[in-house]
Amino acid sequence: GILEKAWHEWSTTEGASLPNLDKSLYHPTLRKAIEEAWKDPSKEQAVRDLWQEVAPGVYQCQFFDPEKIANLRTYLDEASEANIPTRPPYGIVLNRKGFMIDPRSEGYMAIPKFQTFYRDIIDTYMRPLGRLFYSDYIQAQD
Repeated sequence: GILEKAWHEWSTTEGASLPNLDKSLYHPTLRKAIEEAWKDPSKEQAVRDLWQEVAPGVYQCQFFDPEKIANLRTYLDEASEANIPTRPPYGIVLNRKGFMIDPRSEGYMAIPKFQTFYRDIIDTYMRPLGRLFYSDYIQAQD
């Protein structure tokens, strides 16, 4: 659509000088554990061991590298200044700089490089983590 074209154009002009969004943004320990688990599923426990249960069924871990999180913030701050209409998550205006990021959502942030990064988070991290922690609800085909 027209907004996707606008994001594509923005990414080749104003957005071209933004920091690269890649796996180097993930915390090195988590990144290594995930990569090893993909190579050898018997090593998934190393991934689980990085997470702390802070409340029943609620886990936390250092997901992004604290030294590189500023790159992601810079990227998102610049995208929020692009003057391309967006739809805030759940339509809540309080999400001032929020974006819908999933392509199934109308008005999503269709920056090609960001979408590649987003797909990597979902496919390489979120789905396997979901299966690891919530195997009663999420199966291999999810």
